[in-house]
Order: sequence, then C-alpha cells, then structure tokens
Amino acid sequence: MSGPRRSLVLAGGGMKVAAQAGALQVLLDEAGLEFEHADGTSGGVLNLLLWAQGFSGRRIADVWRRHRPLATLSVSPAALLGPLGTSVLTLGALRRVVRGWGVDLAALQHEAPGTRARAATVTLLDVGAQRAVSRVLADLSEEEVFAALALPVFFPPVRHRGRLLADAVWATDANLFAGIDRGAEELWVVWTVSGRGDWGRGWVGGYFAALEAAATTRLEADLARIERNNAAVRSGAGGEFGREIRVHVLRLEVPVHYLFTVRAGAFPSAVEQGVREARAWCRDLGLLDRPAAAVLPPAVRRGAMLEFAEVMSGSIAFAGSPQRFPLSLHLDVTVPDVDAWVRDEQHPVELRGTVRCEALGGERPVHRGRIRLLHPVTGPDGRRRLGMTYEIDLADLTGRLLHLHGHKTIRDDPGPDLWDDTTRLAVTLRSGRRDDPEPGPTTAAGELRLTPGAFLRILSSFRPRGAPRDAATALPRFVRTFLGELAAEYLPPTPRERGVRLSGRRGRARAASGG
Repeated sequence: MSGPRRSLVLAGGGMKVAAQAGALQVLLDEAGLEFEHADGTSGGVLNLLLWAQGFSGRRIADVWRRHRPLATLSVSPAALLGPLGTSVLTLGALRRVVRGWGVDLAALQHEAPGTRARAATVTLLDVGAQRAVSRVLADLSEEEVFAALALPVFFPPVRHRGRLLADAVWATDANLFAGIDRGAEELWVVWTVSGRGDWGRGWVGGYFAALEAAATTRLEADLARIERNNAAVRSGAGGEFGREIRVHVLRLEVPVHYLFTVRAGAFPSAVEQGVREARAWCRDLGLLDRPAAAVLPPAVRRGAMLEFAEVMSGSIAFAGSPQRFPLSLHLDVTVPDVDAWVRDEQHPVELRGTVRCEALGGERPVHRGRIRLLHPVTGPDGRRRLGMTYEIDLADLTGRLLHLHGHKTIRDDPGPDLWDDTTRLAVTLRSGRRDDPEPGPTTAAGELRLTPGAFLRILSSFRPRGAPRDAATALPRFVRTFLGELAAEYLPPTPRERGVRLSGRRGRARAASGG
C-alpha cells in the first residue's frame, strides 16, 4: 500500500453499526482507501469480522441492508431471575447470524489460502486484569471473539482458559492505540455512539446514557492524548509515539436502538444514512472530487433488489465409502439488480448462508456463492437446454477450502417432469475454490431435493428492495422472466411462435447461403 500507514478503527455502537457499514461502502469502495490494519470494539467487531473475511465495502453494507430485526436476540432463561440472573440475552442467536453472513472464524484462524484474511485485532475486556486488551483476530477462539460482543448485563461474560472476558465498552469503545502500536500514521474512526447527551426513560435508557457518557469521555481523552503527542512532535520534542498521528473521526448520530429494534426498515435506512454522511464527509476531505454517481463502480449502481430464502436437503457419499451423510443448504438468495438479471441470459444471483453436514464439521458458512438461474447449456444431442448451476465456496472445520457444485438440467422429456427437473440438485464436492486454475479432485457426490413445503416457504420469502416504484415491479418482472423461460422449454409453441421460429431459421439459412 502506498502513502501513509492507515488503521481503521471500528468503534462500538450495538445495532447502530449498520450505519458504520454504510460508511465502509464509501471509504473502501468509493474513496478507495486501503488499510493495513483494523481494530473492532463491541458492536464494531461485527463489521471487523466482515472486513477481515475480505468483504468489499458494498458487501458489508448489503449484509446490514438485509439484516432482520431481532435476528440477533435470544432471551436468556436467566432473565426470569431478574436481578439474580446472569444476563437478559444469550449470544446464541448472534453466533448464528454471524455464520449466516459468511464469516468463517475457523478459516481466519487457520489462515487458509484464499480467505483473504486481513490484519485485524479485537479489543475486549479482561475482567480479572481489569483492563481492555487488544488481541490479534487470527489468534482468538470463537468464544473470545464473541466475548468482545458480550455487553455486560445484557449478555453473559465468557470464561475461556481461566479468564473472564466481556465487551470492553465500559473501558473503551474505540481502541485508537491498537493501530498506533502497529505503526499506523493515520487513524480512520467510524463512531456511532450517540453524542446527544439524552437520558432515556427507565433503567435501559439510563444504562445506555451512562454508557454513552463513558465511551465519549474516553474517546475525547484519547484524542487529546494524541494531540499532545502531535504538538510535541511538531515542536521537535519527539512526542509519546515518536511520530505525528493524523486522526479522522466520522461521527454518526443513528436513530436505531443499540439492541432493541423491531422496525423492518430501520437497518436499510441506517445503512443509507451512513453512505450519505460518509460521502459528504469524504468530499470535505477531498477524497471524492466527483459526484457520487461518477465514482461508484458499475456493480454499485443498482436498481431494485429481490431477496428470497431457499432450503434444499439430501445426502452425499465420499469417494470410496458407501456411507451417506445428510447435507442441506440454507441459503439467502439475492438478485442484486432485477433489470440486469432479466437482460443477462446467465441470470446470475448472489447467495449467502450455510452448508450443514456433520462430515464437514456441522454448520459451515458460505464464503462466496452464486447461482445461475435457467442459463443456456448445450445437451449431448447438441440441442439448447436450460440449467441451474450452484457454485459455493466454503471451508470445513479444519479450515480446508472446499467447493460445492450443484446442477439441475431443465429439459422436457416424455411425461410430467417439470417438478423433478426443477427440484433435484446433483451435487459434487471437491477441494479448493471455484476459480482455482486447476480444480481439485472430487471427494464426494450426492443429490439434494426441494420439498413441497420448502417450495412454499420460498414463495412466502420474496422481498423486493429499492425505490418504491422499482420495488413494486421487481417481483412481477422476475416471475414473468422465470416462468417465461420454463414455458419456452415445457409448453408447445403457439402457431405464432412456430412462425417466428420458422422465419428465424429461414432467415439464418438465407444468410448462410448468401441469399
């Protein structure tokens, strides 16, 4: 990386860090900033994990655009004990959500090739030592990572290897010194803790008001310490850190509760607020000297988005063994731009979620995934057919990279075969990734099916996103195109269509003969 050594500081803020994700879309993708290191504290650890996994800014923001209210909350039975209980909530739902985002902590810890791991640290509270500590993400166990998210009272502390660990928010909510200790010359802080100074109603409101005061007080003290260093450096006295440290702080006042948010549109709105305010901030810094639309890469300028969920289940058998292992796909599918999807004959869609198989270590998050829906293929007889192809990269529990390939062939054979063609997925598993120049050997194969119940759940899960006018037409356009492709394969052509096809063939014959 050319230029100054930069560290990205992802401060806490609970669910308010959805706006932080929007800011990352701008900092990473639009402004093109590169960071040699990043540190996360409290809620900022959620975005740190996505950054460390190698996600682009847009992909980090999209994770929060799709986030479902209350998905991260699971009430603890201990809450029934009131003041005697250990916590109000458990970390179980939060763990499942993070895995579903595509974060694979095992792969990051094993530093498996292809995970695009980045230099990241996590700040958490060592309760016994009574201090906040910064630890390298790759050295942390899953328990330690989630301990950094264990906000006292609301989540239980985590005991690991004899140490009691928790969220560091009451000691610091933004570790500015983790980057300085690693040679950073610039700190870029994205801060979402409220600075309004309100004292909310009830004990919950009072708790977070006190938290805000503690976090803000510590931030201002740390900024003052760095400024004293800078003044000493400028005067020739050397300073505490031996070099001048430039600090950029983007402060976002986000109208989302730290933990308890039930409005469906709260998270997409928070993300867009982060995008909007980060763009204005970056322009003031001279990082965006063109209108926002001009600096966005084509993949970012999208129309209406469509989302749905799909579950397929079946089994696989490994090479040389007759034993079969249950395997299921639990996927959240996204059509990023319905207009572009309709125009592209490959009909590509993005996916995230999990692959569940005990032989692979249980529930494994999807690193990268895509589906090509009803794309053209050439059959053995030379005829044009349709196919559905699933491409999923993941890693097993040891960090070994794997690629799952699935294919459905859509062809009209004698008899009623539409259901079988569209609901059976032949799958193979091999080592490596989808885009490896030399694919690894196939290690397992099997078949998955979509049950009638799962099909009905797909129909009920469709969710359009985007501007109201675009979103209103997204689902009808998708369905019309999807059914149209199937109808062209399975239904006999109308007299008019036969005429069009015949004239097309005749036109091609005349062109070939030079007539």
